[in-house]
Amino acid sequence: MRAILAVVTGLVVWTVVATVLNFVLRIGMGGYLDAELLMKFSLPMMIGRLGVGAFASIGAGLACAKVLGAAADQSRRRKWAAITGIVLVLGFIPVHVYMWAAFPIWYHAFFLVTLVPFVLAGTALL
Repeated sequence: MRAILAVVTGLVVWTVVATVLNFVLRIGMGGYLDAELLMKFSLPMMIGRLGVGAFASIGAGLACAKVLGAAADQSRRRKWAAITGIVLVLGFIPVHVYMWAAFPIWYHAFFLVTLVPFVLAGTALL
C-alpha cells in the first residue's frame, strides 16, 4: 500500500512543481504567456519548459522515495520511482501527440526520454 501511495504522491508532486514553475516562467520570461496561448515558443522558452519538466521529475522521485521511507532499500525506491516515471511517460504520450506540430521532434524526444531518468535521479537525493 505504501508503494502505491509513493507513486500517487510522486505524480501529485510532479503536477504541483510543474504548475508552480510554469507560473514562474509566465512571470519571469517576457512574452511567455502570449507564446503559451499561441503554442509558439522561442528556443529559450522551450528550454525553460524542459527545465520545468526536469525539476518536476526530480521532485517526483524525491517525494516517491520519501514516502517509501529511509527503511526502504535503494532498489525498492528505484523500482517505484521508475514506475512513477513510466506512468508519467504513458500519461504524457497522448499530450505530446496532440501537441506534435507545436514543437520540434527533439523537444518531444528529450521530454519523454528523460522523464524516468530524472525521476530516478530524485531518489538519489534521499
